[in-house]
Amino acid sequence: MNDIIEIIFKITMPAFVIGSMFTMGLGLNLTQIIAPFKNITLVILSIISNFIVVPLFAYGITQYIPVSEGVRTGILLLSLGGGAPFIPMVVSVAKGYIGGAVGLMLLLVMVTIIYMPLVMPYLFPGAAVSSWDIAKSLIVTILIPSTLGILIKTRFS
Repeated sequence: MNDIIEIIFKITMPAFVIGSMFTMGLGLNLTQIIAPFKNITLVILSIISNFIVVPLFAYGITQYIPVSEGVRTGILLLSLGGGAPFIPMVVSVAKGYIGGAVGLMLLLVMVTIIYMPLVMPYLFPGAAVSSWDIAKSLIVTILIPSTLGILIKTRFS
């Protein structure tokens, strides 16, 4: 039974993320996504909070709270990845500016593609980190569907 649930999860989770990103792309145009980048302070604070503050906080937690090595590794890995694909959905529910959320998410994903492989060897000495494996997942589930949706919306609006 666990095998069936695992197979279903491996199929439905990426399908949900890809579908959500494609739908978000269809609902926005490039101008809406680029608009938040005019606020340089917002961009800089977002990068600092996502890639410095959160990982340092996670590292501190794992040093002071006794957790198993697997949980420690999971917490640290999660803290290194900015740009969760559910950000635009949360902003939508909060009735916020979805274009800005998608733009920020895409920026954070791009930074994660570069940042994670650089930082992981320091947190996990001896671990083999493939930049391409990290990038491939983010590109396939977030960047391509979002971009495709935006291009279709732009072409056939």
